[in-house]
Amino acid sequence: MIPLPSSWATLVDEADERDAASDKFAGWPLPPGHVYGTLLNRQADVARLQQLAGGGWKDSVYKAAPQAPVLYLKTPNTYAEDGARVALDGLEAVELGACLGLVFARRACRVSRAEALSCLAGYVLMLDLAEPHLQVHRPAVRQRCRDGFCVMGPQLLVEAPALLQLEINGTPVQQLAPLQGLVRDAAQLIADVSAFMTLEPGDVLHLGAPLDAPRGRAGDRVRLSAGAAQLTLQLAEEWA
Repeated sequence: MIPLPSSWATLVDEADERDAASDKFAGWPLPPGHVYGTLLNRQADVARLQQLAGGGWKDSVYKAAPQAPVLYLKTPNTYAEDGARVALDGLEAVELGACLGLVFARRACRVSRAEALSCLAGYVLMLDLAEPHLQVHRPAVRQRCRDGFCVMGPQLLVEAPALLQLEINGTPVQQLAPLQGLVRDAAQLIADVSAFMTLEPGDVLHLGAPLDAPRGRAGDRVRLSAGAAQLTLQLAEEWA
């Protein structure tokens, strides 16, 4: 039903072997070990949530701004590749969370900020789809873990792109600087997450998609690009 990544590649276990074995990454999509999403890693999102809470944290359900990374799991049934046809399956619309994924080449366990980026194989464009919702204080499994709701690009990027552009039916709807305005940049996020959870080769951890993501509807053609790299998907009402 869901087009899964069709070609697997072997991850190297040592970061200093990445350049010498770059051909091993030519077969992206890689087999993800686990895919983790990050919430509230954009400063604008934290400010927006505080505003929705009435301007203060103390009297809200959240009680305080998050002090540690807020993560969620994208389950294997959500994985889809470039060009996938994804069904809304009864939903009127879906949030199109454009984001950048960090792909791990070696184990990251209690790594420092200085060594964090050496654990990476590279970066991948991602569309983290979700049923529209505003609650972030409980796991949104039904909203975030529907079939095909994690679309990953076909290319493993050596350098992190400075700008992502999202288009719906050929019309640009969002430009996003994935490395700007973050609560934790890539190195700090890896360091903070690996302090309590080991990240394994093949895992993907994304930097976070904006809470106010554009919405797509059945029949829409969606394209996310960064320079020459791109991924596309087609939204449908039902599975074929």
